[in-house]
Amino acid sequence: MKAILCTHYGGPDELELAEIPAPTAGPNEAVVRIKAAALNFFDTLIIAGKYQVKPPFPFSPGSEFAGIVESVGAGVTDIAVGDRVLGSTGHGTAREYIAVPAKQLVKIPEKLDFERAVLNRVPKIEAHPDQYFRQVLFLCDEYQHFATVGESDPTGDEKFFSLSRQPKCIPIVATQSISSLRSALPAESWRTLLQTFRTKIFLSLSDDFSARTASDLCGREDQLKVSYSLSESGHDTKVSWLTGKALSHKANIIASKSYNTQSDYRFDMKTFMELHNAQSVIIAYDGINPCPPMFCYLKPYYNDPNDSYFVQLAKGKL
Repeated sequence: MKAILCTHYGGPDELELAEIPAPTAGPNEAVVRIKAAALNFFDTLIIAGKYQVKPPFPFSPGSEFAGIVESVGAGVTDIAVGDRVLGSTGHGTAREYIAVPAKQLVKIPEKLDFERAVLNRVPKIEAHPDQYFRQVLFLCDEYQHFATVGESDPTGDEKFFSLSRQPKCIPIVATQSISSLRSALPAESWRTLLQTFRTKIFLSLSDDFSARTASDLCGREDQLKVSYSLSESGHDTKVSWLTGKALSHKANIIASKSYNTQSDYRFDMKTFMELHNAQSVIIAYDGINPCPPMFCYLKPYYNDPNDSYFVQLAKGKL
């Protein structure tokens, strides 16, 4: 199998791509065919010899991985061949296969199986109204890669999200943009799916379609628009034969200011495309009533939570 090896301390450009024997599963172990491996900052420290953990040479960097179980050893009962799993080790994931203790692996649940399991809670909750059922969380980043719609079938994320309150499921998804969600789904089904998200948080949008859709979702409101006018009038005006200019003994200049009501977007496209770091526009839902769209100032988790957004901005932390 192919593996990226560190044979001596140095930088990333000194790593080597080599062929090494594939591992076999020992007792209570599983061999995983790695489909994705994460590289972090501390991996650069490990291969440079600047980290507290110093694996023996040669070794592969990378500590987190996801893949498919290829084989299992004796004593393994919770993991089976073909399972999609994820895991974490100190190092050694930058390769095609890895053997790890089965207890370090976590099964990756299929989205549809999870949604079905959540909806199956509904009859249990209704049958035991005096029993407490804790909330469950549906959390997904890069949602555009996992979104599915049922259209005329009784399955699909739009059905699940619309029913998620009854089984006490809190869905939280993040997507690159509305355009990316639109391109991943057939026809106009993205509109139905978008309507099931009761609370929407918009960060800075870079494409006009996403910004225009976000502006439409925020709606319009009556706003007072100001207008100015200037006018000049003269009395007994005559034209000079020498200069050809109008002359008058009395002249007036009138300036007026007026207001009129016009229906306009609460937040236009320009607002969404010029949002700064940690700024957002939110359409919130408090569980009972929808709230009007408003600006929302975010605070990064790594900053002091006791400092407001504006204090962090003044300190240059944003």
